[in-house]
Amino acid sequence: MIARLFAMFAALSLLAGCGDPFPDFHYKMTIYARGKAFSSVRGVEQREVSSMVDSAGVRVERILTGEAVILELDGRTYYALLTKPDNAEYATLIPGAALAPLIPEPTSKSEVAEAVGEVREVRQRAGDPGYYLDDMAARSRAMTEVEGAKDLPRRLPVRNGKPAFEAWPMFVTFGDPADPKTVREVSPDVIGVERITIEITKEETTTGIASRLDWYSDYKDRRLDGSSQIMQDLQTTDIRNWLTSAAFTTR
Repeated sequence: MIARLFAMFAALSLLAGCGDPFPDFHYKMTIYARGKAFSSVRGVEQREVSSMVDSAGVRVERILTGEAVILELDGRTYYALLTKPDNAEYATLIPGAALAPLIPEPTSKSEVAEAVGEVREVRQRAGDPGYYLDDMAARSRAMTEVEGAKDLPRRLPVRNGKPAFEAWPMFVTFGDPADPKTVREVSPDVIGVERITIEITKEETTTGIASRLDWYSDYKDRRLDGSSQIMQDLQTTDIRNWLTSAAFTTR
């Protein structure tokens, strides 16, 4: 693992000043419930973009392609969503929750840290504001080299100043699949979810979920309660008021 990490930092050095060092990748989320496995493959495109609101003048933009995980159990369909009420980018960020802890931490005296420093210096001299993100880019590349399926903890502890939070996706089902207003949240315990894994893969992204949702095309610009996406009620606990088709698929 360490040797591969060194190689990735070398590749990052070559990319500095001549391309975007943040890798695009595909990952598979697999949900195990009642002895069965259900999965979905998503793609994440990453790139450095200029930013007027970030102090460094640059930030990482992540674009997701993919769909919710569909679970068929006991004659009912459940969906493990791409988003959460307080986290619209859940599906783009959650791979790191399972894989980032497996990346060795560089130290100031390590060859890894020296490589990052060299990249930063080259980009800084070239006037490229992206040097500010080189540590993040290097760790992102290392993350995409983690091999095999890794367990996604149900709850992540406090880390790097970030509060603890539920790492598993939000699950919903419909009383009437043809009526989006019948959506309701379901606990993973009720569904029988045993474990969830994340794996970097070269498989194609999953498609086809829109054909299962008869209402999908009519709700691209509306929330599932029928209101426009502009009119979210921040005081309500009704999930229909924040859920949109983007929670099920990006297509």
